[in-house]
Amino acid sequence: MRFKLVRRAPGVAGSILALALLLAPSGSLAQSAGGAPDSARGVRWFPRTSPFPSLLADPREVGLRGSFILADRPRLGAYSGRNIEAAVAVGHRFGVVRFQQATASRPAVQLGFEVGVFSRFYMQTSTRDLIDVTYRVGVPLSLGWSGWEGRLELLHESSHVGDDFLSRFGFPYGSFHEVSREGVELLVARRVASDLRVYVGGDANFHANASVERTDVRWGAEWDPAPGRGRGDGARLATWPYAGADFLLSEENRRVAGSGVAGMGLRVEGVTLRLEVRAHYGPSTMGYFRNTSETFAGLGLRVVL
Repeated sequence: MRFKLVRRAPGVAGSILALALLLAPSGSLAQSAGGAPDSARGVRWFPRTSPFPSLLADPREVGLRGSFILADRPRLGAYSGRNIEAAVAVGHRFGVVRFQQATASRPAVQLGFEVGVFSRFYMQTSTRDLIDVTYRVGVPLSLGWSGWEGRLELLHESSHVGDDFLSRFGFPYGSFHEVSREGVELLVARRVASDLRVYVGGDANFHANASVERTDVRWGAEWDPAPGRGRGDGARLATWPYAGADFLLSEENRRVAGSGVAGMGLRVEGVTLRLEVRAHYGPSTMGYFRNTSETFAGLGLRVVL
């Protein structure tokens, strides 16, 4: 089983990240090795947390997770109807530099980097056919202050038909077209309580193929009483329930895609495991087939290192 390579490297994102590192305070690295700590200056390299924690229900949120799902689609070649499939995300978002810590008068500001691959496999053949794969690279700038959170991200995404799909059906729908975009994503969240946050935002693409929407709108809510923010911060073992819902309305198909997740979290020695039930309805989460309607539900595991 092979993956199709991305045809065009997201040079814009890499250039922004390199420029940000050059503009960061030059003395920070030296003082990390010895002398005054970075936290005293407000600058911290490679922080382990983010002012804007990852979304729980967004199917395109970069992370490490996998789910077995029962999917149902009206049309997609031999993959139409009700099928057992696997949805896999392999990626990581990490903080590169936190320029300042949150205080009563200013927000925490952090620059990060992320890369992720999202794949869908058809599990009812011996070859476990790869249907679709999407690559995402982004440079997020995150802020957090007084119950407000925000994330502005420069990103590149490209979606490709799986090799196994091509070998079975040739070019889908009689023609082949690229699906890629570069743009910015803005999300603003408000913590109604320490456990509950609501968010709204969207994407604006400044470069995209003709078949890709120029804008979309996203909103959602999540409840996540995870250890931290004053509860069980130092515990070596902790468990908690959580739930979230995410909705996306794109300019292209003008239909709402809804995703939901609920499960139990387990934190052991700083590693978080989330056993979760995940469901979706509306336009597909597969990038190349995003205009195909589908519903699915299944059980999965997410790992946060």
